[in-house]
Formats: sequence, structure tokens, C-alpha cells
Amino acid sequence: AIRSRGGIVVLWDERVWTGEMVEVGDQSITRKFTGVNEDFRWHITAVYADCNRVIRKTLWEELLAIRSRYAGPWIV
Repeated sequence: AIRSRGGIVVLWDERVWTGEMVEVGDQSITRKFTGVNEDFRWHITAVYADCNRVIRKTLWEELLAIRSRYAGPWIV
């Protein structure tokens, strides 16, 4: 995420999943995961909501836009 003072960390077991960064937003990152031993794909969006209410409100727009671009299982 951009402008954040903290950060976002997404961890996974590389023996089970391969992860690909597909999107970095102002308050989120989205990765696509594919099973190493199976053809199963899913996405995860990790968020870091801004403390400013006005800026934080744009997170919902960001999430709606992300969802419209990717099909299948999705974790937020």
C-alpha cells in the first residue's frame, strides 16, 4: 500500500501455493495464489485502512474495483 506508515505482510507456504502480486493500491495489495499440486486459484486482498476517514472511504471503491477484475474465490 502507498502512503501507509505501517505496512502489509502476506505470508504463505511455497510448498503448497505459488503467489503472484497482481495489484498494489493506495490501501491494499492483491495477490493471486495457485496450488502447486492442483489447478486451484484464488485471490487475497490485504488492506491497511488509512486513519483519515475521507481517505479510508476510498478503500471501498478500491475493493469494488478489484473484485470486478478477478473471478473466483477471494479473501479480504
